[in-house]
Amino acid sequence: MNNFETENESSRYPSGTQTSRAHKVAPTYTVALKVWWALMWRSIAYGMGVGIAVGIVFGILGAITGAAEAMTAISLIISLVLSFVMYIYVVYRLMTKGFGKSRYKLVLIERDDY
Repeated sequence: MNNFETENESSRYPSGTQTSRAHKVAPTYTVALKVWWALMWRSIAYGMGVGIAVGIVFGILGAITGAAEAMTAISLIISLVLSFVMYIYVVYRLMTKGFGKSRYKLVLIERDDY
């Protein structure tokens, strides 16, 4: 298993088939912008989806119970917490599924030169 291969990939693909396409990409501003954009649009989309769903549920509960202000505060807190969870999920997806036409993947490489 080389530096660009995970344990799952090494057991899933025959030797030399998957890793021959993996290569290191130089850290440039263009690559940084692609990673930033992949993180941002997914985080905003998932965060908005969660926020809207939570807002609808607690809005209905607030209308039914007559405690709209309390439900608004609760839905804000829950939406904020779930948005953080969604952000972590986005990072996880970028590490496992990849993104872009080139199928970039975020990869962590342990360094031994410290």
